[in-house]
Amino acid sequence: MAGFQDKDLYKTPGVYNPPDAVFTVFMELPQNIPKKLGVLIGPNGRIFKAITHQSGSKYIWCNGKNIEISADKIECISDAIKRIYARCDYLETKAKRTGRPVARVRDTTCGICDFSDWRSEDIRNCTVCHGHLCKSIQKGPRTICTPCIMANGHKLGDIFTDGKDAKGCWIDPGTHLPLPTCPQCGRPCLPMQCTIMGCI
Repeated sequence: MAGFQDKDLYKTPGVYNPPDAVFTVFMELPQNIPKKLGVLIGPNGRIFKAITHQSGSKYIWCNGKNIEISADKIECISDAIKRIYARCDYLETKAKRTGRPVARVRDTTCGICDFSDWRSEDIRNCTVCHGHLCKSIQKGPRTICTPCIMANGHKLGDIFTDGKDAKGCWIDPGTHLPLPTCPQCGRPCLPMQCTIMGCI
């Protein structure tokens, strides 16, 4: 792998130490992820470090429930997501060839909802991280998950690419519909944060 000799990529393996980055996205674990996450991540995180380098991202971390990707350009995050899915597809093909079963994970961006009884064509994904949207917003006008909104709260214009309407409501990039916008925090209304816990 030409150019992949940066020793800084091998610092503190297994320790969560994200750098400062313009964008941070949390993607759900792919459905065809292997049972042993280490096979996806690689020894001492080597596979994730390679994907970080190749995609131009700054940091990739898996906490067992989702994968955190940080970068200064949103295109780098999209490239990293594609490479992670490609890695899972490769591992799934290899598992089928060897006869070993592949675990199916159906975690959503909220980490709670289960879609095992849903048809895949009925499930909507976040337009930013591509994870399954929580069941509570599957039928609504919003297609950006709460973790992505929270992680990018100071630069919402970068993920809500259609901007705001004349009333100051953010326009969803997937449905192109105006979203109820909190007058306190300026984000699209998030029931748990804005109503129950209070804006942060």
